Amino acid sequence: MHQQFCHTVSNVSRLLAGVSIVQERGAVEACLMLVTGQPGLGKTETLGWYVTQQPYAIYLRAKSGWTRHWFLNDLLAELGEAPTRLTEDMFKQALAALARKPYVLVVDEVEHALADTRVLEAIRDFSDLLRLPTVLVGMAEVRNKIARHPQVQSRIATIVTFQPATLEDVRATAAMLLEQGVAITDDVAELIHVRSEGRMRLVLNGLAACERVARLRKVKTVGLAEVKDVELVHDWQARKPQVLKPLARREGDPQ
Repeated sequence: MHQQFCHTVSNVSRLLAGVSIVQERGAVEACLMLVTGQPGLGKTETLGWYVTQQPYAIYLRAKSGWTRHWFLNDLLAELGEAPTRLTEDMFKQALAALARKPYVLVVDEVEHALADTRVLEAIRDFSDLLRLPTVLVGMAEVRNKIARHPQVQSRIATIVTFQPATLEDVRATAAMLLEQGVAITDDVAELIHVRSEGRMRLVLNGLAACERVARLRKVKTVGLAEVKDVELVHDWQARKPQVLKPLARREGDPQ
């Protein structure tokens, strides 16, 4: 498949609408945005695309065991600064660097930043002192965890909740990402949508499987008949492939 981001999916519209709310906020200190959703819905990929669209965006992935010192070290590395030794000096160094340009900070896997409250406090300090637009990204449960930190929660201008991909999302993704000359029928798109439960990660796996079928069968359009014996989407809960009944071997198929 083409290795590019499909910006037509509905969650992108949700994200950009949230960004607009932050930009047009009333309270200047409310410059945080929270992005949540179940795994596989495309949060990381979408935020990665968003960062590439911003001239001064910084993307950090929180790590398990993140401390304030570790966070500042990662931040300074992204800013192109050689960190000093003392944590206090590192904070001042990062503050000065962030003040030079209109940065946007994106912190993915933010759950890891909650184990040490000093990390979250440092993020809030940057946001408060610089009016730094900051996007916190995490699983659905992170909303309740952040609610335990009212000084942070009160600064969240909006919450964007990623939803499962729609059937239109699947069709649009197929049209954009399938290699040239390969297409899928509407019923295959619907099958992928249902079997994936709208998880974009699984949708992409299903489309890749369709491409393999197209090459094997030497067809341009993949329909239900071509995928009867194909594991389009793996049912990880049942730990078994989701396939249709076996497809009878065709003349010329490999043994």
